[in-house]
Amino acid sequence: MKYLKQLLIIVFIAYIGETLNYFIPLPIPGSIYGLMIMFLALNLGILKVEQVSGTARYLLEIMPVMFIAPAAKLVSSWDVVKNVLWQGTLISVVTTVAGMAIVGKVTQAVIRGGKKTAAANAGAGEGALAAGDPAPVEGAEEKTVKEVK
Repeated sequence: MKYLKQLLIIVFIAYIGETLNYFIPLPIPGSIYGLMIMFLALNLGILKVEQVSGTARYLLEIMPVMFIAPAAKLVSSWDVVKNVLWQGTLISVVTTVAGMAIVGKVTQAVIRGGKKTAAANAGAGEGALAAGDPAPVEGAEEKTVKEVK
């Protein structure tokens, strides 16, 4: 029953995404709307990971099986595919390399920006917090192991 409930939650969110696709005149697939809704629901705490994790894990495990039918269709359509195989391969390689390069550059920029912020905070004076440091609690004193015993 638990997995059925989780599946219904996932399908309901996918349905909302498809409904948004119907009403919003943008060239964005309904599945992307559904993913954005799921992401927001999880990040905002509307939905807890435990509410969908079991079914989501199962769906990820069986995902490779879902590619068998399209792959079989490609094999049966070899006469059509072989004429454009090199173009498809070239496009796949170029877009993959370009995507990796762009993601790498953006990641480097974000990391460098984080280091600059941390350095600026550290240079702001003694007691300044660097990015990611926990805020001190007023009135909390450090106790050694000997004091506690």
